[in-house]
Amino acid sequence: MALRPRRVRDVARGGDRPANAGAFGQATTQCITETGSPAGELTDGMPHAATEGTVFCIPQTASATVNLVADLPGPGATSLPGMAQLHF
Repeated sequence: MALRPRRVRDVARGGDRPANAGAFGQATTQCITETGSPAGELTDGMPHAATEGTVFCIPQTASATVNLVADLPGPGATSLPGMAQLHF
């Protein structure tokens, strides 16, 4: 999964432009990826390590102050390591 830099409507210029350069404090960011790892063969009934990864958009809030301080709308990313096991 990947997120492109967010865009805002630039009325003065009549088009879209990035709200801020980059993401996560890195001005050169062009794409955000998060990589997980599959649990592998689950039919053996044993626990296997796995990691889920996702990127998402955080919408702006109703508060202009919060949006300014948190630089919203903006990207979010997370990963969740854990164990996967099938019980039959």
